[in-house]
Amino acid sequence: MDDYVDDHILDILGIGSREDSYTDLIAYAFKHYPVSTTFSQIIRDSALCQFQGTCKRVRGYRAATGSNQKQKERARDLVLVDRETQTIVLIETKLFAGEGCDQTKDYASNWFQSSLGRHHDLITPHFAFYFLTLDGKKPESEDSRAMKWKDVADCVPENLGTTKLDMLLREFKDRVSQHSDWPFPAPEQIVLEYLKKVPEPQRLIGWHQTFRKFGENLLAELKGFEKEFHTANNPREGFIPLVLFYKSGWVSTEPNQNDGKKNFSIHFELQWSTGKPDADHLTLYVHYETNPYRTRGELKKESADFQAGYGETREAFVTELKKASALPDWTIRTSFLQIARYEFDRKRALKISRTKHLASSMT
Repeated sequence: MDDYVDDHILDILGIGSREDSYTDLIAYAFKHYPVSTTFSQIIRDSALCQFQGTCKRVRGYRAATGSNQKQKERARDLVLVDRETQTIVLIETKLFAGEGCDQTKDYASNWFQSSLGRHHDLITPHFAFYFLTLDGKKPESEDSRAMKWKDVADCVPENLGTTKLDMLLREFKDRVSQHSDWPFPAPEQIVLEYLKKVPEPQRLIGWHQTFRKFGENLLAELKGFEKEFHTANNPREGFIPLVLFYKSGWVSTEPNQNDGKKNFSIHFELQWSTGKPDADHLTLYVHYETNPYRTRGELKKESADFQAGYGETREAFVTELKKASALPDWTIRTSFLQIARYEFDRKRALKISRTKHLASSMT
């Protein structure tokens, strides 16, 4: 990692982890630097529109998502407007935070689009939606396209000058590239040593990124699995990076909302509980949930027949799990979400290669 710049201007200013700082920089660069030409090309290619407009950083303006005044109001981070083609491109930026509840779905609502179109004095606007994250996380709405910060950073030319904007763009490009290029673990590396090792200053590399690289490397050899990376926080467990993985048949494709027996979502979930002593609590769970996910309170609101059918099928699955050949390695502990767990040995210097073998044998 010695190829990256030594200047840490954003850290010195105390804004190296602030999402707004990176969003403001992109908006400013779009207006004042040739980066806009390449960035516009990305928008044109992926949105299938001839975008030639200007970029605005949205501050203050909020558009309603429904006719009722009690409906939520939303403000998109970046708005690109092309008056000639009546095109509005909306970009929601995320650094470490996840998507807000129904955030991208709200942006796709007719009310939001109509309000935003009127605000920019466009008669028949066309819309394109983007969800910009470090890892290209999929948005909840099918109307939004995933985009990585690396896509934007690649638009910044290599031959930058010495202006203040050039200096900030150079650091931005290096930070994002360092995050994207962070190495996967080697087979003989100790798992916890790899997970805990981050650069100083940290920049955009934290335990969320080391865990993601570890998880991607671990699951690369497990064929046929879909995977989703998330983070959680728990008062006792601390910051928890996690990855859940499953096969297509493990989730009810057309969940019956009236028949609990045909409503299920089963997956493995690997968690790293960093709040535990020495941040060495690595656990693999088996979860059995409703589809879509319901909290305990939401499940109790379902009909008695639904709850009984769901509980009956869930218990039958637990019975089958107890017959599995890998059972001696698992602790069967039925709770609202989990039905089994395996705790990786914290007293041994567990290597990456051994972790892969264990994961393969148990899944």
